Amino acid sequence: MENEEPKIKTDPDIKEMLRKPIQTPQPQKIQWVKEKGNSFRLRDGRIIKRGQKFSATEEEVPLAFRDVIKPLEPLPSDNENIDTVTEFEIVQAGTQGGWFNVINKVTGKVINAKGLRKDKAMETVKELS
Repeated sequence: MENEEPKIKTDPDIKEMLRKPIQTPQPQKIQWVKEKGNSFRLRDGRIIKRGQKFSATEEEVPLAFRDVIKPLEPLPSDNENIDTVTEFEIVQAGTQGGWFNVINKVTGKVINAKGLRKDKAMETVKELS
């Protein structure tokens, strides 16, 4: 009796779930065009020449080559990463002087590279909103 393994009762629905393979969504293929430079080799071995149109997933085209390989359709990741920030704040850049920074209230990051005059900062906020 000591060597007997305990019996595990399982629900019939669980057994059915375990038999079915897990389905993962396939990445969407999009149309791309090679604009500049010479040929380019994809990870799967395809050679793409200048001006050639081809279909590949977003993961197959490295980010480093997106300046020479352009998508002909909107990227699926563009829809996911939409920034819904509508609030910006104008803060004085230093202790004195008329220089200001435009700050994203959600992330707290400065939007402008250099300090702006107040009227330019106001224009920037209007353009971003």
